[in-house]
Order: sequence, then C-alpha cells, then structure tokens
Amino acid sequence: MAALPRLLYYILPISLLTIISSFAPGRFNNSIDTRTCKKNDDRSKQICKKNNIGVATRQCSSTLLSVSKHPNNNRQPRSAAKRHRSKTKVVDETDADLLVYNKRIRNLVKTKPPNYAQKCVEILHEIEQRDDIVPDAYTYTSVISAHASKGDVDEAYALLQKMEQLHVSGENLSARPNTITYSSVINACARCSSTDPEAANQAEQILKHMQQQYAAGNVAVKPNSRCYTAVIDAWARHKSRRYNAAQRAEDLLLEMIQLQSSGDEDVRPDTFSYSAIINAWANSRQPGSVQRAEEILKQMEDIYQKTIKDTGKPGDIVPNAFCYSGLINAYAQSGQPDAPRKAEAMISRMVEISKEIPEAQPNVYSYCAVMTAWAKSGVKGATQRIKAILEHMEKLADAGNTKLRPQTVNYNALIDAYAKSDDLMGAAKAEVLLSRMLEQYFNGCKHMKPNVRSFNGVLFAWTARVKANPKGNVDPAQRCEKLLTYFESLSTKYPDEIDFQPDIFSYNSVINALAKAAKYDSSAARRAEALLLRIYESSKKNKRVRPNTLTFSAVMNALAQSREEGSAERAEVLLRMMEKSYANGARLMKPNVVCYSAIINAWAKSGKPGAAVRAERILNRMLEMYKATGDPDFYPNVISFNSAINCWSSEAESEPTAARRAELLVTRMKNLHEEKFSGMQHRTRRRLKPNTRTWNAVMMAYVNSGADNAVSRCENILTNELENVYSDTGDTTFRPDAFSYCIALQAMGTKGASYIQGRGYKLLDRLLSSSIPPERAAFNGIILTLAKNECFMKAEECLNHLVQSYKAGVTSAKPDMTSFTTITIAYAKQGKPLDAEKVLEQLEELYATTKERWLRPSTTIYNTIIDAWAKSNEENSALRAHNILNKMKNMTDALIRPDAISYSGVINAYGRNNNPEAAEALLEEIQSGAVNFVEPNTVIMNCVIDAWAKTNGTDRFYAAQRAEAILERMEQESASNSAIKPDKISYTSVLNAWAHASTGHDVAAADRAENLLQHMITMHQRGHVETPPDTIAFNTVLKSFAVSGATKKAESLLADMLYRWESSRTSKPDNFSFNIVVYAYEIEFGKDSEQAKKAKDRIQRLRERINVI
Repeated sequence: MAALPRLLYYILPISLLTIISSFAPGRFNNSIDTRTCKKNDDRSKQICKKNNIGVATRQCSSTLLSVSKHPNNNRQPRSAAKRHRSKTKVVDETDADLLVYNKRIRNLVKTKPPNYAQKCVEILHEIEQRDDIVPDAYTYTSVISAHASKGDVDEAYALLQKMEQLHVSGENLSARPNTITYSSVINACARCSSTDPEAANQAEQILKHMQQQYAAGNVAVKPNSRCYTAVIDAWARHKSRRYNAAQRAEDLLLEMIQLQSSGDEDVRPDTFSYSAIINAWANSRQPGSVQRAEEILKQMEDIYQKTIKDTGKPGDIVPNAFCYSGLINAYAQSGQPDAPRKAEAMISRMVEISKEIPEAQPNVYSYCAVMTAWAKSGVKGATQRIKAILEHMEKLADAGNTKLRPQTVNYNALIDAYAKSDDLMGAAKAEVLLSRMLEQYFNGCKHMKPNVRSFNGVLFAWTARVKANPKGNVDPAQRCEKLLTYFESLSTKYPDEIDFQPDIFSYNSVINALAKAAKYDSSAARRAEALLLRIYESSKKNKRVRPNTLTFSAVMNALAQSREEGSAERAEVLLRMMEKSYANGARLMKPNVVCYSAIINAWAKSGKPGAAVRAERILNRMLEMYKATGDPDFYPNVISFNSAINCWSSEAESEPTAARRAELLVTRMKNLHEEKFSGMQHRTRRRLKPNTRTWNAVMMAYVNSGADNAVSRCENILTNELENVYSDTGDTTFRPDAFSYCIALQAMGTKGASYIQGRGYKLLDRLLSSSIPPERAAFNGIILTLAKNECFMKAEECLNHLVQSYKAGVTSAKPDMTSFTTITIAYAKQGKPLDAEKVLEQLEELYATTKERWLRPSTTIYNTIIDAWAKSNEENSALRAHNILNKMKNMTDALIRPDAISYSGVINAYGRNNNPEAAEALLEEIQSGAVNFVEPNTVIMNCVIDAWAKTNGTDRFYAAQRAEAILERMEQESASNSAIKPDKISYTSVLNAWAHASTGHDVAAADRAENLLQHMITMHQRGHVETPPDTIAFNTVLKSFAVSGATKKAESLLADMLYRWESSRTSKPDNFSFNIVVYAYEIEFGKDSEQAKKAKDRIQRLRERINVI
C-alpha cells in the first residue's frame, strides 16, 4: 500500500473488517464489549449460513446484533400512520436482510457500474421504506462512500447531516455517524477541491466538528491519521488564492505531530501525510514554495535515517517515489528557467537513493513530473526533449523494466507539452497522439488507454490556438466542437468506462474556445450559450457534469465579445440563472466579481443607448450584495469599474454628460478605496484603487465626447493624476503608459496640426525621453494621429523609437505592418512616394534582420507605393514604379509577389507618363506566361486601353486604333476566358480614344466612335453586354462629332438619344448633350450666325421636351 499514490489510497473501498472496527468497543458505543459480540456469534452464523454470507460479514453481523440489543438503542414507537415499531429488535432473519442490503451497496461501490451512486441511494430508500428493518451506520456510510468516490460533496454532506439528525433526535440510534463516515465526506471534499474553492475549507470544518464531538465525549468520531491526511490532501489540491492552502496544510501536519507527541498514536503522521504537504507546496506556486518542499523532503529523509538507526527497520515515514515526484512537480510549477534540469537531476538522485531506499525508485509518475517540468518551462525544444524521455522509457520497458513502461500519464504529459508549445501545429500533433493512443488501446495496449485528461489536453491545445489561427484552413473552435462530439459518442458507446466520460473541464475548454472565436465568428457566442444550457439541463440528471462559475463566465465573455444584438440581455439572463441556482444550494454556480464584470463589459460593447446606465446599475447591485452578505466575491474590483467607465466612454458621442459621469465613477472608486467596511480585509479594499487604465478610460470618454474642454481635461488628467502622482509617490499604479499619451495626443489632434506641433510635440518628447516601455498598439495610434495631421517627421521619429526599443529587447515594442503602413499610406496620399519608399526600405531591412512573420512586407504596401508613383508628376515616376514591380518579382519569399493590382498600377504610371507602348509591353509580358502568378484580366486590359486613349502623341488616330484592337482581342478571347470580358469601362475608354483623335476636324475618327457606339448597342441587344450605352458614352461620340465639325451628325445623334430615352428610358440626354451640339454649330458657323441661333432654338425645344434645365 505504501507504493500507491495518496489519491488511490483514499478512494480504495473500505473493507468490511475496517467497518467492523468502527463498531468495536471504544469506537461505537462505550458499553458494548467483546463478550456481548461473542454471545450472539452462534445466532449470526446460522442466519448467515442460510443467506450465504461470508465470515467477515458474520463477524459484522455479530457486532450489529450486539449493538441492536443494547438498551441505549431503545426508542419510542413511531406513529400508527406509518406503523412504526420499536428499535429494540429480536434477532431474526430481518437482520440478515439488512446485511444483504449492505452487501449489495458495498458491491456497487466496489464495481462502480454506471450510476452506481444513484443505485446505492435507491437501495437506501428501499430500506427506509420497510417497517421491519432500518438502515444503520454501515448502510449510510457505504452510500456516503459512493458519493465520495464521485466527488459529490453536497450529497455526501447532506447524508451525513441526516445521520446526525436521526441519531440526535433518537429516531434511529443505529445511524450514529462514526470516524469512517466523517472521513468519507472529507474524502469527497478532497476529490473536488481543485474545482470547488470552498471544498477544502469545508473539509477542515468537518475535521474541527469531529474534534469538538470527540472532546465532548463522542469517542466514535475520534479523528485519526486518515482524517487529517485527507484534509491535507484537500488543501494540496486547492487552487484558489483566497486561502493560504499550503500553509494551512502544513499547520495540520504540525497539529498531528503535536498530538502524537502528547500520546495520541491514532494521528501519527505517515508517508502520505508528508507527501500531501509536498504536493500542497508544489501546487501553491508561492515564492519560496520549492525551498519549503525541499525542506519537508529533507525532514522525511532525516526521520527515515533516524528510525533506521534507532530500530533497525523503516518506520511509518519513508520518502518514496511519490514524495520525490512531488518535489519534481514543485520544480515544474515554479517557472524557474532551470526547473527541467533540476527535475532530471532529481531522477538521477532517486536512482542512487533507491539503492538504500527501494521505495524511492523512479516510477512512471516521476518521469511524468519531469515531462511536466519541460512542458511548463517554455524552453525552445522542450517538446522534443519530452518525446526523447518517452522514447527512453519505452526502450527501458522493452529491455525488461516493465515498471517504467509509459502509461497514460506520460502520454498525457506529451499532449500537454504540445498544447503549451508555440508550435502552430501543436494542437494537430496532440490530436494525432490521442488518435494513436485510442488505436493502440482498442488493439489491446491497456497502458495507452486515453482518459478524460487526454481529451481535455487536446481540447486545451485547440483552445489555445483560436487566436493564433482565426482565419486558417482549420478553425480551432470548430475542431474543439468536433472532438467533444466524438468524446460524447465514446461516452454513449462505453457507458461503463469512466475514462471516456467528459467532465466539466471538457465542456469549459470548448466554451472558452467559442468565447475567443466570438471575435470573428458571429455564431460562436450562440453555440457557447447553447452548449451551456445543454449542460445545465443535463446536470439535473447527471450530477457528474455540472456547470460552474467558470462555465458561465466564459459564455458571458463570449456574448460580450460577439457584440451581437441582444447579447448583453442574454448574458444578464445567465447571471440570473446563476443567482437562482446558487440560492438553491448549487455553490459551484456561485456568481462572483468576474461574472458581474463580464456583464458590465457586455453592456460596454453592446453600443446600445442606455448601456452605461445598465452597467452602473449592476455595479451598484454588487456593492449592495457585498454590504448585505460581507462576501468579497461580490465586491467589485478595478476591472468592474473600468468596464463601467468604458461604457460611458462608448456613449460619450451621444450622451453629453458621459465624460462627467465617467469621472464621477473614479471619484466613487477613491471613496470606496478609503472607506472601511465592517469586516472588510485590506486586501479587498485595495482592489478598488484607480489605476492608469481607469484614467485612460476617462480621457477616452472626453475624446469621444468632443467637448470643448476635452483637450484641457486630458492634459490635466495626464499631468496631475498620473505623471505628478507617480513622480511624487513612486506608485506604479499611477504610472502613465504609452496609451495615456496616445489618447491625450488624439484629443490634441482635434485642434489641428499647429496645436500638435506645439503642445503635442512637448508631450511626445516627455514620452520618448521617459523609461515608459513603448507599446505597439499605442504607438500605432500616435503615428496615425501624427500622419493624419501631416506631422510626418515626428511620426517617423516615433516609429524609429519603437523599432530601436524592440531591437533593445522590449517585447511590447514589437512593431508590425501597421506601424509602417500607416506612415507609408500617409506619404502616398500626400503625393510623396519617395518618402514612402524610404519607410518601406526600413521595413525591408528590419524584416531581413529578424525574419519575424509580422514584419514581412505585404504586397499591399508595395502596391500602395506603386500607386503613389503612378499618381505622381515627378520625372521618371513610371520607371520608379516599374522598379518596385521588378523588386517584387525577384523576391524569394513566396508570400511577397506582384499581383494584378501591382501591374495595373505600373501600367497606369506609364499611361500618365505618355508611354502606352511600355504599358502594352507589360500586358504582353503577362499574356506570354512569363509571370506565372498573374493572369490578364479586365482591369489590366482596361488600364492599357486607357493608356492609349490618353496619350498625347502626334498620331492619336493610331493610338485609338491600338486601343480598339485591344478591345477586339478582349471580345474574341472572352468566349474562353471570362476574366477578360470587356465591360462598360472598356468601351467607354475606346470611345474616349476616338474622341481624342477627332480633334482637328478628323471626321473619320468621329465615325469610328459612332460605329463603336452602335456596336455597343448591338452587343447589349445580343446579351453580350449587361447594360446599354449610357449618357456618358453618347456624350463622348457627340463630342467627337462636335470637335470634328460634323454638326448634322451630332444633332442626329442627340435626337437618337432623345428617342431612346422616351421609348426605353435609357441614355437620357443631359446638359452636356445639348450644350455640345450648340457648341458644334457655334464653332462651325460662328456664335452669332443664323445657323447657330436656329440650332440653339431647336435644341432649347428639345431640352424643354424632357425638362432638362
């Protein structure tokens, strides 16, 4: 038994002999002696032989007969309505019936079939319904043991209270709880103390109750070593930071030592007691916890050596593999960089110590702890090292050391390592390993049987990668859902396999994944909510999986992130559900400050009018609940207030008093921080101290409000509430961060560039000269504000400061594409492509040095600069644009390559530079297949047509011909390639080319324009062009006739336009249509000529006909 872990030691079924001892003299009733037991032995043998009950049970029967015949167990008859009878029983076959019932219950506890705890309760109810027998302490304790093995604290504790009530009231004196009864309830608390923050404290309260009962003379409930160690184990598993769990566990060990030294040998500490203390310190993660764990292990070694020296044999305290594994776990939890090395060194030390202490031989749990140390270290290559350890164990097992054959815990350690690694494929690798474990298990390898922790590890791995891959080929949140579905199918297929039953951690992982995915998946929050409601309903029947506070808070956060209509209201409905369930006794669903803060945050992000009022109402409710109960879980913290202030900040644009209301909340925080509530701990009050984020939210409220005093208030808050307070007190709570300066500068931006260049520059100088670490998001905001106000030099200075800080090792200063793109786009919009190109070169240099993926220049930034050169009037702008295109083509990085937009930009640049030949050469380059990642499309072809159409060369007729030739090619090839199908822009550009060529009375060019117009009409009628020629197309041809002197043709085309408008409501003539025809007559015949005047009158009548003024 000494080689078993403490967990297994406590949940092992209680033997019948142990139960018997609890009924023995001095344990159950002072007045019962062994002679009374022996007196009934013959009678019990006869009964048991008839009912085929074993020897141990016969002994128990003898004891029970003695107890039942004791005069103290007599009681008054029950009422006639229930046909109650006296508890003083005659020994008959009904006693054997009770023993049979008890054996049935005990078998259920041992074999653990599906719903065994519920079946035990049903048997108990069956006994209680009978009039001839009553359940005794053994019956109740066995049912409690069933609940304890499942961690059902509430049911176990309720049954214990029932036993106490039955005994105290005299209704059932044989239901008197004993030490084992209480110990079983304590074990239930220990099993769930990692998830229930109050379970460990409840376990200790039960122990204190036992001490009080024993001190009052009830020797049947005398606490023993198991009781103490179970409470220590509960504190060892405890994860909440409200209690100093490790110290409380050690205090209990010291109490055991003191009691033993005073002569009480029943509470002698043993190996398991010390092992639990080591685990408690290992799990505490407090400063100095590793050293304390080492000291306790050293005490064990000293005690062991002294006992060997004094007695020549080991005592009750033997440092075994689990004690050393606990210390290795302490190394793993410490987060120290050398923890993995220390863990491996401890394995080597265990091998040496095992020569003297065989129990210290490393086992699979020891190696598992080493694997955990590597997994938690975050060291590069940790996963590979864990795989190597696993392979080493497999080799040792194959060589004959079967005790070191890797078990499920070892494979789970590798899954955890994959989950915590930076490898984007870590979740996929973890799932592959899980699949391998399942395959090997179903093929007969029992040592690789996956359990609930295996599945939970993979679920956690996918959850951790939701942010890393929101738009990848595999959606991590959906993978979580699919894996949970498969897990549930295994649960249905193998209902007897406890390892294949999802627990609340499984569901919480999926809900957390959906909460993270709610930022980019609009349906994720609803799926998380639906899953929670499904668990909530099923928990009424299956109490093994019950939603807890973390479950609800995760769904509330998902609803807050979704910003979906009505999400805040739905989150409040969940809060009401929690409050109702908690009031009805479901303490795992206790709402706390995290839940209330999530609701406030949901309202802050809802964008609804009146959201801030709703948020503040919740804040007030939290304070009222705290004052009414004194429970610190209801007391709001800084996050609660900051969320409410953010809510007012969001409403500042529509609510004039929002900024003032936000500042009033800060004042309220200050007052509450100083106020001393009755019974309130200083630690709790300290949580309401306003911090930098609080004041940043208030400044943001002023910025959003657009109030006249916004700039002055932001400057005042930054200077007086943050900078000066931090300078005077050194309190880092008030140390302004980069966002503080960003928000203040954003407020100054509303005053214009001159204000920024004055007071804004001084503010930035204070930031850049301080020791405040730059933060990328804040500096990106500063750069954007400066760029918008054309303060380019200062923007570049801030960018350089960010880059230099990152090179110096400041991780928060890690620049990204936005940092550079903001300035680049601003330069491009201002017509400064050369400056934009210099910023791009700086980005290229930084990327070449770091090779960080978030610094990889994108095609977009190159296209932005190409477009800037295309719009520039500088000499050789087209050549500069083409150089950037060539740079992109020559890059080895497959993610940076020119696209259709890149080529279109360069073609446009050549078009503006009056070089259509070069533009068409690029088109030929694409069509020849020389550029395998860009295909010709309508946009590129249109750019080339436009380049020919706008050329200022001497032979404009030739240019128009080239433009029309490209159009004809598009028409011909579009039958097999729809990507180059001509559109309205294609035809209009060619019309513009002919209109351009018509200048100088070239009627032939005007006729070609008219022919093309008629072709467009025909193409539309045949369905090849979606829309008929519009007014612009007709006006282009009208202009061609006008400049070429074809006045009659111009007037005829105008009449055709008028007819089309009146008959089919297409191509309505506008002012330009009428004016250009009048202009044509004035040019040909003179402005004051008779022909011009008559034409003007005719046109005026046509104008009035369709009411065009």
